[in-house]
Amino acid sequence: MDWLKSKFSTTAPSHSYKPFESHSSSSGSGQFTSEQGSYVKVEGPSVNRGVGGDYTGVSGSLGGVKVGVPMNETTTFGGGVGLKSLGGGVGQSEDHLGGQTTTVDVPFTPFSLFKTSYSPGTSPWGRKSAMEDQAHTEKLRREGIQMEMEDIKKKRNMLSTSDFNRQMSYFQSKLDSNKGGQ
Repeated sequence: MDWLKSKFSTTAPSHSYKPFESHSSSSGSGQFTSEQGSYVKVEGPSVNRGVGGDYTGVSGSLGGVKVGVPMNETTTFGGGVGLKSLGGGVGQSEDHLGGQTTTVDVPFTPFSLFKTSYSPGTSPWGRKSAMEDQAHTEKLRREGIQMEMEDIKKKRNMLSTSDFNRQMSYFQSKLDSNKGGQ
């Protein structure tokens, strides 16, 4: 992870209470997220309990660190370690990048595992990949236009001056209109 290009963000403390279903409280987190979507997240104390809904099980943590690594543009897997004070369970939440996360707090251990799913094109990895694809397409288009212009220059003595100027002008205008993609 390139720390110099990563972005730091925080999440606010949260509280969720659904009578007879689940109760979750978290003191918030801070995370460094790379351009590719990998992240290191430091979490504060949290308490979760429930049957169905947002959380199933009972878990309390004094804080911890999680690391997430994107597998493709729609899925990130990761794990965490923390100072767990009790229990374990399975929870559903939204991560700081807008993905839907399923977390398994391994009972009576300091470890947790998670999987985050993103809608296509919404993850940082997916956006970066799309931008790289677009830049590559624009580069190939510029190279193709430049090859056409070189071909015309080689055939200059076979063309009239007006035909040569017209064709060069045409391809130069295509090249100029394509410069926005550089």
